[in-house]
Amino acid sequence: MTSGGNSGQFVVNAPGGFWLGSNGVNTTATQPNVFLYTTSGAYLSNSGVWTNNSDRNLKTTFEPIDPSSLLARLGQLPIASWQYKVDPSSVRHIGPMAQDFYLAFKLGDDNKHISTVDESGVALAGVQALYRLGLKKDAQIHNQQAQIRTLRSEVKELQARESKLARQVLEMEKVQRQMAALEARLAQVEARTAKPSSGGVEHAGANNPAPRGLTIAKVPF
Repeated sequence: MTSGGNSGQFVVNAPGGFWLGSNGVNTTATQPNVFLYTTSGAYLSNSGVWTNNSDRNLKTTFEPIDPSSLLARLGQLPIASWQYKVDPSSVRHIGPMAQDFYLAFKLGDDNKHISTVDESGVALAGVQALYRLGLKKDAQIHNQQAQIRTLRSEVKELQARESKLARQVLEMEKVQRQMAALEARLAQVEARTAKPSSGGVEHAGANNPAPRGLTIAKVPF
């Protein structure tokens, strides 16, 4: 049912919802919360949420993606804040340009439009790649922490050995000092023992001839 409105407007009032399609089958009855339903499967809910059709049974030619490569391309994708030329200056948006998006990912029909399916798919794949990268980094950090703990244990062991060796060196130095003192005392004793005595009996010899009438026998040694 149509009703009048401002000049140039086309106003439609449909309490039961709208259906747009080409197959002649109205399926809005199967979606009670649908305001606008289409034969493609996409619809606009009564709350204003546009929902894309993403049924696996409607898709084909599945190909795996390289999350690391996608993440690298996503990192190079220019993203800016902007506004549509037809919008008031107070209305702004944020996102990539269709040309840059298509150049980076080759998704969609052309380089003038960005499908919400492709944009959200790239975002989800990027999040997944970051999650996997985070797991890899966590594993690396865990291994490095284990290596650090092992190295700290080895350092403590070396420090204990060094402390033990230091005590042994001090003990050896003490023994060496004691030995040096003993050697010095021994040298003094030997020096006193080797010194000739100033007293005692003078032996006969060339300079001390024996008295007359006294015969000195030579005793072999």
